[in-house]
Amino acid sequence: MNLRVATLLLAISLLSSGCGDGQQAASTPPPSDGSKTPITVQEVRFPVLNKAISELQGKVVVVDFWATWCAPCVKKFPHLVEIQRKFGDKGLVCVSVSLDKRGSEPLDLEKVKNFLVKQDARFPNFAMADFAADHSELHKRFGIGNGIPYLVVLDRSGQPVWNSEANVKDRREESQELDVVLEKLVAEKQ
Repeated sequence: MNLRVATLLLAISLLSSGCGDGQQAASTPPPSDGSKTPITVQEVRFPVLNKAISELQGKVVVVDFWATWCAPCVKKFPHLVEIQRKFGDKGLVCVSVSLDKRGSEPLDLEKVKNFLVKQDARFPNFAMADFAADHSELHKRFGIGNGIPYLVVLDRSGQPVWNSEANVKDRREESQELDVVLEKLVAEKQ
């Protein structure tokens, strides 16, 4: 693919991902053989994130709040990819929400995207543009406190039914506990 075509594909991808509203997105052009969905990440504020997740109603949704600078987050992230592969065809969608932006420092969206590409994170990926400003709304909607990694599971009606702070009995067994919850939720009919 020549540079002009690649640039055009990237521009189309950026425009279609909502960059016109002043929020950034980083993406890879779709593969020429159409075999896999491109991995993208969009910088958002709470209303955009909430709308995107609300549009997934009817599916079981696992939302992972994480950051590339958080060693436990990086260690746990492959399980999120595994969850999507294991349950995706049963009506589950994983969503990653990067909290990489710190204070007034600019967000390195390419760093986040590069991590997601290495993980093969082929599901909706977002990066919070201003976690501090949106924290209250994020807490009300998803129950997130100040610590990450933080996982929350939404049932098919969009309601939180499990989170890693309140429901994990033993951190060493969090993955197994989560898988049991997900097995049950994907087995339930809408």
